[in-house]
Amino acid sequence: MTDDLHEKMSVIDYICKQSASDRREQRPDDFAYWTAVRDAHKNGKKLIYINGPVPAEIIYALDCVPLYLDLIPSRISEDSALTARFINLAETSANLTLCS
Repeated sequence: MTDDLHEKMSVIDYICKQSASDRREQRPDDFAYWTAVRDAHKNGKKLIYINGPVPAEIIYALDCVPLYLDLIPSRISEDSALTARFINLAETSANLTLCS
C-alpha cells in the first residue's frame, strides 16, 4: 500500500484495485459495484454519496450511481497506513465537536 500512497491513488481506485485482486472470483457483485462507482463519471453518470437506508433503486432510476459512505471504512480497514491517513485527515479537518 505504501506505493499506492506515494502515487496519490484515490480511495475509490484503491478499493477497486483491492476488489479486483482479492475478491473478484469470490464476490463478483462487489467487484462490479466498485467498478461502476469508479467509472460513473466516465460513463456520464452522477455519483451520489449516500448514507443510511436510502433505496438504491431510486438512485439508479435517476440514472446515477450510489456510493454508500458506510462501505468505505470497511474496505480500507485492512490497510493500516491508509486508515492512519484518514484518521490524520479527520483530526486536522473535522471540527472537534463532531467526534471526541
